[in-house]
Formats: sequence, C-alpha cells, structure tokens
Amino acid sequence: MHGQISAITPQKKNQRRVNVYLDDVFAFGLSAQVAAGLNVGQHLGRDEIATLQREDAYHSAMDLSLYFLQARPRSCWEVEQRLRKKGFDAPAIERVVQRLKELDLLDDRIFAKQWIENRDTFRPRSQQLLRQELRRKGVADPIIAESLDDRASTDLQAARRLASMRIDRFREADRDEIYKKLGGYLGRRGFSWSTVRVVLDEVWDSISTGKDTPVGINVNEEEAQ
Repeated sequence: MHGQISAITPQKKNQRRVNVYLDDVFAFGLSAQVAAGLNVGQHLGRDEIATLQREDAYHSAMDLSLYFLQARPRSCWEVEQRLRKKGFDAPAIERVVQRLKELDLLDDRIFAKQWIENRDTFRPRSQQLLRQELRRKGVADPIIAESLDDRASTDLQAARRLASMRIDRFREADRDEIYKKLGGYLGRRGFSWSTVRVVLDEVWDSISTGKDTPVGINVNEEEAQ
C-alpha cells in the first residue's frame, strides 16, 4: 500500500479518529493524534504507512490500558493479557507496558502491596491464599514473598478480623454450629486448622459469656500461635 493522500476525514462514530484516503480510495484509519502531521497531497510509501500504523496501535493500546487501570490497580500480566485479547501485537504491548512503568502507573510491587492491604481490610484471607491469588495475577514469586514479608497482619489477626465481621450471625447459635459453619468459612479462606481453632475458641468464649469485646482481645497472640 502506498500513494498520495487525497483526503483525511473524521470518523463518524469516533471523532478522535480519522480515515485516510490514498488516491481517492480509503486506505486506513488513524488516531487524530497520529495523523496530526499528515497533509492532503502528501505521498506515503509503504514504510511510512507501516510506521504510522505502529504508532496508531501504540496509542490505541495506551488509551485502552489507561481506561483499564481506572477501575483498580492492575498487575503487568493483567494489562498484557487485556491487550493481547484485544488483538494488539507483542511490540505494541511491550512498548505500552514499558511506558506505563516509566510513568509509575504499573508496578507489580505496589500492586501486590495494595492487593494484600485491600484483602486484609475488606476480605481477610490467609497468607497461602494471598500467594495463590497474586500468582494468578502473574506476579513473580520473589515479589510475592517480599510483599508478604511486609504484610502488616498475621494470619491469626486476619482470621480474627474475618470472624469479627460475621460473629453477629452466630449470637444465637450453639457451639457445634459455630465450629462447623464459621470454622468451614475460615478454612475456605485458607487459614490453617490451628489458626481457625484459636479463633473459634475465642468466638465461642465471647458468645457464651456474653462479652461484647472484639474477637481475641483478651488472648495473648504469641501464646495462641
């Protein structure tokens, strides 16, 4: 493909993109940003067109990535997978990811730290389960290990917090029901039986004695572990 630019017109459905015509025939679409330096009458060779299309792919991939990052922090792997599914080639993906890193918009260490902090605050789970989740997000094992080492909560603290979020459901339950249902719930969040048992004992003590204090407040954590 090559020829003389005969027209550059805005696309009807997307005013941020234009259609480029060569010799009165539609040739390709470009973002308005990439097409800014083009003029009617200008001749485009194959190499020049290929360069324009690479730039267009990069800008499109960047726009998609920035939109993708608006909802929540993402890992590098998540961004790469998103772009791959949208049909972008490896060079465009690599360039976008590198640029996002340079802009401090993509950092697996920050992502892992925020993921762990968010889980501990809103949906506590065990260190083992956190490790599995981060691996599924494509985070490298050394970064996961580093992030878990810096974790503010222990598994026991996380299990207590999770139990405290559900304790009101068991105010009228007997001991067997608490140990079965709450124990199963904590177990499915990856906590070991030794940790679960400590928390269950604390919950039952709180309920059976009518205490209104948070789970585990009267337990020496070092002894419990």
